[in-house]
Amino acid sequence: MSLLYRVIYATHANGSHHKLALDSLQRLTRHDADAWQRLFLKHVELYLDGSKAPDKQFKDFKNHVLHVRDKFWGGAPEKVESWYAHLVTALRDRNWPEAAWCAGVLSHYYTDPIHPFHTAQSEAENNIHRAVEWSINRAYDGLKREAEALHPDLFVAAPTGPNWLKSFVCEGAEKANAQYERLIAHYDINVGVVDPPAGLDVIARELVGDLMIYAADGYARVLERAIHESGAKAPDVSLSLETMLATLKIPLKLVKKKLANAEDRRVVEAMYDELMATGRVEAALPEDDRMVRDLHAKEVIAPREQKLTALRQQRTENARPVGLQRAPARPPAANAGGIDEQPQAARAIPTPAPAITTIPAPEARAESNFTEQSAPQKLTERISMLSFEQPSMTTGISSEQQPAPPLKSAPIAETPPVAEAPPATKPARLEATQKRRGPRTYLSMNDDVEAAPSIGPKTAARLYAIGIRTVADLIDADPFAAEESLGARHITADTIADWQDQAHLVMAIPDLRGTHAQILVGAGYRSIESIGAADPTGLSADVLKFASTSEGQRVLRDGDAPDLEVIKRWIDNAAAAIAA
Repeated sequence: MSLLYRVIYATHANGSHHKLALDSLQRLTRHDADAWQRLFLKHVELYLDGSKAPDKQFKDFKNHVLHVRDKFWGGAPEKVESWYAHLVTALRDRNWPEAAWCAGVLSHYYTDPIHPFHTAQSEAENNIHRAVEWSINRAYDGLKREAEALHPDLFVAAPTGPNWLKSFVCEGAEKANAQYERLIAHYDINVGVVDPPAGLDVIARELVGDLMIYAADGYARVLERAIHESGAKAPDVSLSLETMLATLKIPLKLVKKKLANAEDRRVVEAMYDELMATGRVEAALPEDDRMVRDLHAKEVIAPREQKLTALRQQRTENARPVGLQRAPARPPAANAGGIDEQPQAARAIPTPAPAITTIPAPEARAESNFTEQSAPQKLTERISMLSFEQPSMTTGISSEQQPAPPLKSAPIAETPPVAEAPPATKPARLEATQKRRGPRTYLSMNDDVEAAPSIGPKTAARLYAIGIRTVADLIDADPFAAEESLGARHITADTIADWQDQAHLVMAIPDLRGTHAQILVGAGYRSIESIGAADPTGLSADVLKFASTSEGQRVLRDGDAPDLEVIKRWIDNAAAAIAA
């Protein structure tokens, strides 16, 4: 590229949006790419100003996001289409300054949903959102070099068809959303607030760099399509005067850049201080993050909670709750317990949950079959979802499921003998039994204490010695008295309280295993109520954050964390159990 490009990139590009817009020019593949690059550089101030206008002038922050898991909530696809039309018109009219401005604005709306934190919403992400963006800003050049070395031949192909542009935006958001929890887990705000680039670990650097060059190359395809659709030809442009003027402005630009960096540092440090003091960011939350959070709560979370409340009321009216019954003692269940000596976190529900016998069973899934992301939706579904409402929950008990009234005695008529069917195979009998039984819980009050989560043979022997032999004994125990009686340094009152909470969850939530309960308690979800009311994305982020710790890895035995579908099933089962 020209001297002007290098000068602009080194001194005039203040932030990731400026650099993404400039990087896209380098990735044009048309035969006349050089002529178009020169044109945009001639009007570079308008081009770069446009790339920041949605943040600085429009402040329509809902249009900067696309929440894939919330039925593609957000206005990014529509805004991209709108500004694309403005760009095509300006190019067709040969209004080059207007075209440069529109191209800059369009670059912002297209690239924003390729940031993972613009594709979902959770408190864990809110607390570090601005710090992560600052770290990416300060590490941009290094991230770009590393990504280009790994993907030297990257070419992002744009879709075809009448809805190609909306589809393209959705594809980028889906790609970014797959990295949402990973970016949360692999960013260290304690390091990043002091040394911004160092807050991103090796995994975070690679995933962010990959998304950066994907966004730049994808926007190059959008520019190429707009130029082709307009039928415009780039004019001859001389850059000698602009080169001299840009060079003369270098000192002023450097001062402005330092001021911008100082402001970013002030914002991030204020957020960090509040996070350390209170455990969450509220007072120091920036305007854009606050607006998106509040709109998401109003338009997505509130309707979801209203439907859940209605479901609970319906189930309360129709269902007859049955309390947990103490059955005769049975030997420990191998898959309900877990790992010996595993302290976690929390408090438990005060009353036993009702048994659930009439809720349709969720699709069976192996406990260890965890993946990092769910399968992408079909292209046509993505487009149609942009204006659809969320489906309501359908876990209520239908009238067909209620027990039939007793039948009166009637004379039994003789029937001709019927040939007996061959006996069912063992797998078929087992499957039929499971279908009749429906969702089940894997722990009861009268089970041996070794069947409880986190309790292995050694710990069980210690508990036997102080009179705790069953799950009921464990639940009823005073944690502080038990700690004193055990006299084991690694078993504290908090540890025992964690075991109690884990046991409560396994007894209360159908199909929940011991390892699942350990993960949930470790992530801070201490009761069935907190799980049933949880947002799937937020719970997933919290679970992944705990799973990335050494304690979480011990629980998982260095395996994969649960994926979003598994976590959604936990939430659904908890909500159904509460409503029963």
